[in-house]
Amino acid sequence: MPSFKEFEKEVFPVLKKKKIDKLVFDIRFNKGGHASQGTEFIRKISKALPKDHGDIFVLVGRVTSASAIINTVDFMKSEKVILVGEETSGKPNHFGEVNRFVLPESRLIVSYPTRYFTLLDEDLPAIIPDVLTPLGFDQYMKGIDPAMEAVSLSPLP
Repeated sequence: MPSFKEFEKEVFPVLKKKKIDKLVFDIRFNKGGHASQGTEFIRKISKALPKDHGDIFVLVGRVTSASAIINTVDFMKSEKVILVGEETSGKPNHFGEVNRFVLPESRLIVSYPTRYFTLLDEDLPAIIPDVLTPLGFDQYMKGIDPAMEAVSLSPLP
């Protein structure tokens, strides 16, 4: 998987040269990590996009959690986006930035949050997409992606 810097070198010239009808960010399977990397990337994307850009879709799902939720809210606050997919697996307001230590005798790893994130005024149980596209077992087995189908069926701006 490319680094953010490698990806930026590839993507930003395209954003500046081509007319963008639809732009999709798929964070359905992002369990988190370092939110600051995503936040900075989203800030750069917002600056790089031309004013007349097309629709921006952010795909979220049942695995989207922790820092990926922070980045979902970053998208929501920086651009007019359309959220597509399933409810996130975590709350927008949540404990995070986890540290770890090892207990000396048992060698058990203890994880603990160091910060509480208040991202939205309302304390919601999850982020609910604008367009709900649940993925059923039959669809999964047939390789059907309801979220991407919803994006592709969305009219061009």
